[in-house]
Amino acid sequence: MCVVTWGCIPGSELRADPLDEWVIRPPPFSLQLFDIIYAKGLFVAVGKDYDGGLPRLLVSPTGSSWTRQITGSQMTMRSLAYGNGLFVAVGTLDSDCCRTPGVVVSSNGLDWKFWPNVVSNEFSAVTYGNGRFVAAGVGGKVAASTNGTNWVTGNSATPLDLAGIAYGNGLFVATVSSTDAGPGEIERSSDGMNWTTQRPFNGGRIIFDRNIFVAAAGYMPPLVSTVPIQLSTDAINWSAANANTNDLARGFAYAGGIFVGAGTRGLIETSIDGTNWIRRNSGTGALLRSVAYGAGTFVAVGDVILQSGNIGPRLRFERCCPEDIQQYHLVVSGVSNSIAQIQSS
Repeated sequence: MCVVTWGCIPGSELRADPLDEWVIRPPPFSLQLFDIIYAKGLFVAVGKDYDGGLPRLLVSPTGSSWTRQITGSQMTMRSLAYGNGLFVAVGTLDSDCCRTPGVVVSSNGLDWKFWPNVVSNEFSAVTYGNGRFVAAGVGGKVAASTNGTNWVTGNSATPLDLAGIAYGNGLFVATVSSTDAGPGEIERSSDGMNWTTQRPFNGGRIIFDRNIFVAAAGYMPPLVSTVPIQLSTDAINWSAANANTNDLARGFAYAGGIFVGAGTRGLIETSIDGTNWIRRNSGTGALLRSVAYGAGTFVAVGDVILQSGNIGPRLRFERCCPEDIQQYHLVVSGVSNSIAQIQSS
């Protein structure tokens, strides 16, 4: 927080950091959520309900109240991407209700259509970049589409399951989690169809922002040292971040000059540079799998829906001196260590 004072001795006042102020938002029914994005003025989250395992998709303009949208999906939606004016969701086949592969597509986030069998595989992650959607999933399979409905399926450079995918610096980068059977890998491609592999690498969700890839650790094998967060600009040379926690991030977002990670046991952690992270007070011990920014707030989803305070800088005048002296100071509050610019006119 910054305090600018006229006619008074400059001082500082404590204001709660909005990234230490998280509120659980009740969903319309009990469910697990796997991914969330923000686009076209809407948060969109996907998952399944606890009772029957039915696929679910929720939307919210603010992150505080949520409504279910009908998709007709016959798969469990696991991941979302937005690009070229389209939302696209991909998923896996999990139960008797969800045994048809395909994609779910929308142009506005409210009206959705399930396209069955346009892909023949299960996909756990999808991203948009270089004019195309690229999905990554089970058995190292990948698929690419420019319009969300016509897909070309191929193979990455690994037969292992792909856990996450992101696009940046002219590259699609997909991660493979380590397992009890062996180490994971990192996959790189310039077009989403032709891939090269690098190992070992234990990767889960991955994002690209501020000119760096930020990858979370995947599965943690027993008695094996795991790097919680790794960073790279080229997806070849990776460095370990200072996560400062034993819990593992499951998803990341970047906005307002700050990275936010969400993960196991209610983990909320933040970083200005992607390298040094601090744990925040989330107020919950529930598993969080994904996080997104929109409408001035971060929203994390998993076994709960968790919303931060408004992170936008806020201005207000407050009296700073005895009441008989009409002097005020200008208080600028927001995320700790973020930068706000005040311009007079």
